[in-house]
Amino acid sequence: MNGTVEVGNFQNRSPFLLETDSSTLRIRTYEANQAFKFLQWSTLVVIVGMSFECDMDKGLLAALRATEDNLPIGSTLFFVVEPSAETLKATSKKLVTCFPRASVIQVRKGLEEWMCEEAPELVNQIFMVE
Repeated sequence: MNGTVEVGNFQNRSPFLLETDSSTLRIRTYEANQAFKFLQWSTLVVIVGMSFECDMDKGLLAALRATEDNLPIGSTLFFVVEPSAETLKATSKKLVTCFPRASVIQVRKGLEEWMCEEAPELVNQIFMVE
């Protein structure tokens, strides 16, 4: 998931919520529902710079956890890309707690550095599967 904040009224854009916003501000949108369904059916997810500390992110994990027994997200392979060792460890622990059958590969790097190295952990995993 990626987003930008721009001033203006754009009719084809979903509302953008910040981590400081209350989760009660979240409204259902077509785009958000599509993204959520995509996540539920994913078997490989790359998480970049998310700590799952704010209410918005906690809500996302709780909603995904509710379906983890019945859909692929419950046994997915997560790549957590985060330069802070403390945040990397905490985020990985939250994922393992939420999805006990899932696997987590920790990448202690920033996204730019990881991409410049051509994401070797991800590439190795993809070629191992094939």
